[in-house]
Amino acid sequence: MGLKEDALRQIQQNTRPPTPWLLRVPQGDTTLECNFTAVESLAGAFDGFEITTTQLATATMDQLRELGKALEERLTYLLEPIHLLEEDPQGPSVMMRSAKPQQEPQAVQYYELLLKTGGSLSLKRYRKEKTQTHRHPIACQMTLEVFGRLVDDLDPDNWPTDILNQP
Repeated sequence: MGLKEDALRQIQQNTRPPTPWLLRVPQGDTTLECNFTAVESLAGAFDGFEITTTQLATATMDQLRELGKALEERLTYLLEPIHLLEEDPQGPSVMMRSAKPQQEPQAVQYYELLLKTGGSLSLKRYRKEKTQTHRHPIACQMTLEVFGRLVDDLDPDNWPTDILNQP
């Protein structure tokens, strides 16, 4: 079974668990952790999504950039598609954010995806009030079908093989 199938199986077995509830799915050299704040039969909300994998342990800046571009092409179904925003060669890491954040009269909301050498990929959603200088994390809400697709797209076993295997 893949990461997606294991994650969805655990969720189906734990519908309406006490929240918050940490979904933890280890599989080989990859582990998915997702902190659910709500889980129902058709949808859920989570405030933290992280995949750790040895496949990113020694990734170069060029490999992170290429992986970011590949994920950008896949993750078009979120509330706002995400795009490569910033690179930190010192990390090295790549930050991606919503291309067109959700605009409200008093605030803006957006996704942020971080790819880091050392082995982690994380997805969070943030809200920034227009009158404030700081943002704060908020729950990502999605159907379980979309969540499964997200897990599948972010599963290292489904990344293009040529990106991390290049010298």
